[in-house]
Amino acid sequence: MTDGQIPGRTGVVGGGQMGAGIVHALLLAGSEVVLLERDTAAAQAAAERVRRSCDKSVERGKVADAAEPMARLTTTTDAADLAGCGLAVEAVPEDEQLKRDTLARVEAVIGDDAALATNTSSISLDALATSLRRPERLLGLHFFNPVPASKLVEIVIASATDEAWRERAVTWVRDGLGKTPVVVADSPGFASSRLGVALGLEAIRMLEAGVASAEDIDAAMSLGYGLRFTWSSQHLDLRSCEDHGHFERKAASC
Repeated sequence: MTDGQIPGRTGVVGGGQMGAGIVHALLLAGSEVVLLERDTAAAQAAAERVRRSCDKSVERGKVADAAEPMARLTTTTDAADLAGCGLAVEAVPEDEQLKRDTLARVEAVIGDDAALATNTSSISLDALATSLRRPERLLGLHFFNPVPASKLVEIVIASATDEAWRERAVTWVRDGLGKTPVVVADSPGFASSRLGVALGLEAIRMLEAGVASAEDIDAAMSLGYGLRFTWSSQHLDLRSCEDHGHFERKAASC
């Protein structure tokens, strides 16, 4: 592996919409990817999500053939298969205890020279690190949906994160994945979710007060400020509200 290149073997835990998107991005970066799921049915469903995503890349002209990247994907239900991965990304649902348990399980099988990352959008990395024996290699890689099309990755630095891993993550995102890295400290909502909630809550207040219609608020933000701010299920769905509520409670307690 040369500077900037994604590790030749990477792992992703959780093959839902975000996890499958992360797998797709790693495959297009040239890595062999091991996708860990809870059972065989979930692993098969995750592989199918990745395949559909790769097919869309073919349609967009990003890759010539989906078969080549898909040949580098391995699905498994055994965490031991993550051994040898230079980077392992946790992408399970946004539940703190589940993420702690998952990260500890992954740490037990990856090498000491491997990076351990979480895709959380709002949970404190310092809290997640309490389950680890080597918290200095934990960092956040907060991808955005849809991962293949999004140009942004938020790199979250915990209190114990070693500077060398920070630098490596920046080059992986920028040079390996071809995305823009934004480095933020571990704080409630990080940067993107924190700003997104502020905008979303104010937009809701404006709608409730009769200032403008949802469509006109969307148009004002999109055309006036260049922000992709919509009321569709992509952005103001129940999952987002749960995540935002989580970090708002954390912020209030600080």
